[in-house]
Amino acid sequence: MASSNYEVIRLKRDLPAQGVVIHQITDDRMKTGVPLHDALDRLLEAVKGKVLLVHYAKIERDFLEAATKRFYGKSLPFLMVDTMQIERRRLERTHQSIQSNQLRLAYLCQQYQLSK
Repeated sequence: MASSNYEVIRLKRDLPAQGVVIHQITDDRMKTGVPLHDALDRLLEAVKGKVLLVHYAKIERDFLEAATKRFYGKSLPFLMVDTMQIERRRLERTHQSIQSNQLRLAYLCQQYQLSK
């Protein structure tokens, strides 16, 4: 059964301006978020025995490995399917030149009529 969820994480610092532009999460919204440890516990329970579908796995993997190492003393393995890699390979196989926006999540969702 496929599902999705998101949580805003509370940080003890201001967000970089570039991140606000990309994610549309402001400092005041972030300050009402949940502690990372709580969100991580819920995520680990939800993904137990599952494969994660992510866009740009390097960012997701690096973040999750650092967070699990910080809270649990070791990084945990996460199985991931990377939609950005899939699209990059598809474009390469069809010998299409890759434009800068073609690998963005918003573009791919629109192209394949998917919700984010």
